[in-house]
Amino acid sequence: MGGVNSNLFTFILVWHHTGAEFKAKLDERQRATLNLNPRLAPTVLCEPGAISSFRVQTRIHTGGFPKTKPKWQGGELFALGRSGEVYKSRDIYTGDLMAEKFLRGPTGEMEYPGWRLRLKGEIEILARSTHPHIVEFLEYFEADVGCSIFMALQEGSLASLSFPNPQLDSRVCQLFIKHTLLALQYLAANDIIHRDVKPDNILYTMRNGAPHFQLADFGSSMYQADRDDYCGTPVYAALEIYYRMKQTPKADIWSLFVTIAEVLNAVWEVACSPGLTNIQDMAHGQAEERPSAAELLNRLADQLEGDPYTPEVEMMDMVSTFSS
Repeated sequence: MGGVNSNLFTFILVWHHTGAEFKAKLDERQRATLNLNPRLAPTVLCEPGAISSFRVQTRIHTGGFPKTKPKWQGGELFALGRSGEVYKSRDIYTGDLMAEKFLRGPTGEMEYPGWRLRLKGEIEILARSTHPHIVEFLEYFEADVGCSIFMALQEGSLASLSFPNPQLDSRVCQLFIKHTLLALQYLAANDIIHRDVKPDNILYTMRNGAPHFQLADFGSSMYQADRDDYCGTPVYAALEIYYRMKQTPKADIWSLFVTIAEVLNAVWEVACSPGLTNIQDMAHGQAEERPSAAELLNRLADQLEGDPYTPEVEMMDMVSTFSS
């Protein structure tokens, strides 16, 4: 090293251990590191019922790391769901309000691997889903008792939305159908199944006097695969989910149909229609016979466009006479 011939300085490496001894020393050092920081462990696949000797935590991939300490101030309870509690929290540095979904960890070691896998899936899918009609992911924070997922705060859900103005009602229906279909089209294009589409999970904020809807709660979501597990909310679940059959994004189309039927039932006099014939194939018993979100957007293009005060007669084109 150094000099014209790179031999100004020479070094002799002396190995004090054999190959086997050296490997044993490295393994010992790695175990000591993992005991202090399990997040550095390689991915471990746990078979159902198998428990690791300690909680090896595969890092959740969101393009960044979880916060090492809280940067928010907890607030009032905003909503209480099946999988967690949602609070209205405030960023202590910017003062901005955020929605904090707190997922409490399981108390038993047997439940931990499954809980951790679902948590990882929810955060990663939400963090990677960048779309105007999917709720915005901000960050997450892990603690011993559970995990907090922070998202952009919304004003309410479709379930809580009232329809006081007959002319506005039809437009609100058009907007929530179109916005949700756009979100489902995006998810399907990325091989993601939401698996829990319902009024409580379709949130909104008011923009220019009209609701802007966003799909939320990805706690039951998964990438499309040959899965047959049951999840979601029974009344909205597609047949293939209810009967534990292979699932595709068409399961979300069924759930959206049930959601549309429920919302229109609340404004039946406004819709002036006893049924949903133009879209009833969304609830076809065979998943492959249901239209995709992209097909529905194309089919309903004329009914889903218009000025903010589209007459309710246009809504009747979409929800025409039902024949069972």
